[in-house]
Amino acid sequence: MADAMLDARQEGCSYRRIELITGERRRRRWTAEEKARIVAESFEEGANISEVARRNGVVRGLLTVWRHKRRQASRR
Repeated sequence: MADAMLDARQEGCSYRRIELITGERRRRRWTAEEKARIVAESFEEGANISEVARRNGVVRGLLTVWRHKRRQASRR
């Protein structure tokens, strides 16, 4: 490991943070209230969807799906 770090430094590469999560893999479940709050936050004026997703621990693509579903529901 130390050799790899030394090689990266010599090649001019920067170090990157790696987070290793161990244990049982589970999907996260959001309540309807949590989803509604996150989606509402993403629709606020000047909101950046990626930042809202990151701040709430949601993948941007999933937030986009939630936003799309909300738009469809409001058109009915």
